[in-house]
Amino acid sequence: MSALEASRNRRRRGRSAVFATLFLTGILLPGLMSGLGGCGTSGQEGKSAGPSPSTSAKSPAPNAQPTPRSGNGGEQGGSCPQILERMMKEYELRNEVDDLVHRLFEAMARGDLGTARTLVAPGVEVSQGKIAFQDVQGRKLEYTFPKEECLRLRGYTFSPDQSRAELNYENRRSEGRFAEIYVTVVRVGDGYRVSEILQ
Repeated sequence: MSALEASRNRRRRGRSAVFATLFLTGILLPGLMSGLGGCGTSGQEGKSAGPSPSTSAKSPAPNAQPTPRSGNGGEQGGSCPQILERMMKEYELRNEVDDLVHRLFEAMARGDLGTARTLVAPGVEVSQGKIAFQDVQGRKLEYTFPKEECLRLRGYTFSPDQSRAELNYENRRSEGRFAEIYVTVVRVGDGYRVSEILQ
């Protein structure tokens, strides 16, 4: 089994609504309840329940709005069902953007530039094995895709209006090296598209 197939199989497992519900209610909700002092605690709207981890020194976008972490859930108060509902929506959204990134890497590995062009934001140029885009300072940058990918999502965050997400991946290369990849996706119409990939 190739690394591409193994990555695809890992991604497909465990993403059912039943799994998500069990995971959130069995693991995250009890921790959230104790961290917030119980489900009924309303907390301050928009404030973090505790200190949030900061971006690593290697982060390519220090002036980006979102702060990387493993999700945004639990930052706002409310009842248990409200908190669970917010966390479930974010979990589904995280899966959607994660799947988008994997589909882009798979399309580029196959050389399917037509599919790849449908997965990137307007203004991103797709060519054989690489994409070109402009960063926030207007510099033109390129990302060259590895021949085989084995991506693992390490962290993510969404902007407050969920129009933008930043994802942090670990990519195990075929030669055994690991690389950190920072992917930014933006909402375009009713879906998301990859706008930049930095290493």
